[in-house]
Amino acid sequence: MAHFIIRTGVVLGVLLLASCSRSHDVTVLLESGQCGRQLTSAALDWLTTPAQLERLIQYINKHKAGGAMLIGGPFDSSPEVLPVVDFGRSGVLLVEMGRRPTGGYRLGLVENSLAVRDGIAQLSVDWQEPGDDDVVTQVVTSPCLLLALPHAGYHEIVVVDQHEQPRARLPLR
Repeated sequence: MAHFIIRTGVVLGVLLLASCSRSHDVTVLLESGQCGRQLTSAALDWLTTPAQLERLIQYINKHKAGGAMLIGGPFDSSPEVLPVVDFGRSGVLLVEMGRRPTGGYRLGLVENSLAVRDGIAQLSVDWQEPGDDDVVTQVVTSPCLLLALPHAGYHEIVVVDQHEQPRARLPLR
């Protein structure tokens, strides 16, 4: 009987832990080395309507017109048309590294999933910076990621880098 109670307790504990932390799929809408915004540090912006998304995409494309090939290079995926997002089920998160003094900076997604625990969504990004001896272009860049995140009961989003260092935080209203 005691063995049964211990097993039941272990199973319930595992189920409780599983219910506290959940993973949800994330979709990359844009990955760019040049978003054109003038922020000096990392930032997050939460978009909740197609109109907000359309304005942002237009802004990014407008500011890339003069040097998209040089600045964007192989990591650029700026859409020519508005990405399709079901805003009833998802929101869109803009992750910005902020203005950087040279090329060689890049943001990417570590995993296409969002971990949600206790109302806080955690997103892991690959935060790339050039090394001291790297040859880089002499151009101001502003790397960003645009992601569709499912609504999953979170009230705050935290972005961490590949070393689990927090880079940006956004409380949602």
